[in-house]
Amino acid sequence: MTTKDLIRTALLHIGGVGHNEVLTASEFADGLRAFELLKDSWITEHLLSPSITQFEHVLTPFIGKYSIGTTPPVDFLQPRPVRLERLGLRILDNPSYELPLKIITYDQWADLIVKDTSSSYPVLGYLEGSLPNSALYLYPVPTIAHTLVLYCWNILPESANVEAELVLPPGYARALVYNLTIELASMYGFAPTESVVRIAMDSKASIKRLNSEPVVMKFDEVLTTRAGQQRSGFNYLIG
Repeated sequence: MTTKDLIRTALLHIGGVGHNEVLTASEFADGLRAFELLKDSWITEHLLSPSITQFEHVLTPFIGKYSIGTTPPVDFLQPRPVRLERLGLRILDNPSYELPLKIITYDQWADLIVKDTSSSYPVLGYLEGSLPNSALYLYPVPTIAHTLVLYCWNILPESANVEAELVLPPGYARALVYNLTIELASMYGFAPTESVVRIAMDSKASIKRLNSEPVVMKFDEVLTTRAGQQRSGFNYLIG
């Protein structure tokens, strides 16, 4: 399905066009604008993100702040991250390994008194949501050119060529069509049918269920090991 097919199908659902009609330039422009706005809103929902993409960048010694985005000048050239899922530091040794960095909030970053403290290995990262490029702060400031690994929410493909086939994961085409139908119905002053609303909700929920991961409960080893004993399986139900 192309972007144009998706828009036409959505307009068919609300009666905006007939089966044998060709989209006018105005109808297509309205549909494309609504489609891009819909995708933009989906970017903010983690469970609608089709995957996690890894981006690797080599750090500059004694530099603790890096801009991330596509607007020059920029330090890390990649799509501006909506949010970081994980942050890692790859140590090129034999064998190489990756150390996880803790992602902290603005308040936690503000609480750091001496922010220019330096070390071979940073342990904290704070992503500032500035525009047009984000800013990533590392603490302590790294003194070695390690490789930083950013795990970012993936985004749906852009519609640069509306005639090209959209490469979408399973289930996304149906969800996009029916949710776009609701967007266009509001734009054109139509009321979407109950079946359209139900399918839009169900198809979106199916994607979220597919992308959700089970939460694994973990305990600190101190809580699960008795004094003077090796680590053992602790049953929290019976003590």
